[in-house]
Amino acid sequence: MIFQTMIFKNFPYLLSSDIEDFVRYCTKKSYKKGELLVRNGMICKKVYLVEEGIVRSYYLSPNDEESTYCITFPGSFITAYSSLILQTPTVENIQAVTDIEVTEVPVDAIHKLSANNIRWMRFLKDMAEYQYIELEQRLHQLQHVPAITRYEALLEQHPEYVLHLPVNYLSSYLGITPRHLNRIRKSLMTI
Repeated sequence: MIFQTMIFKNFPYLLSSDIEDFVRYCTKKSYKKGELLVRNGMICKKVYLVEEGIVRSYYLSPNDEESTYCITFPGSFITAYSSLILQTPTVENIQAVTDIEVTEVPVDAIHKLSANNIRWMRFLKDMAEYQYIELEQRLHQLQHVPAITRYEALLEQHPEYVLHLPVNYLSSYLGITPRHLNRIRKSLMTI
């Protein structure tokens, strides 16, 4: 499983026995392209670690227009955070952009682990801080960084995936129109 080799190596305070405890609660699951892991209106009860494929989070406008606000690549966690924390219905959808493999962890297991182990409590604190930093950086980029620079950074970080994303998802994520994204792509091909 990816999390044993990729995710937890960044948290050296977790012992191998801690990770073994975590693994007992994990379930591997596959989703087909287009399937929803989380649907608007449901209460989210799981955290997902993307092992293979691409996942997106999006909102629907009152006139059913989709707005992609998050794209998740392998090796990252995803969930409807406010729904998971507050146990209230979510306003977002989480969808498989490609066929995906995920490891699912129930929120009850996470609470059980952190209630009995200070290292898991620290891990949850660290994860919350990382999520906050990512959100802050994303907001900064959307407000202060040109779209072409945002696209180039995404292309540099995930070249094997970015070109497989549908233009409407990627342009929505970048905060631009599909036409603008196509112009950016065309300008980069001429350089």
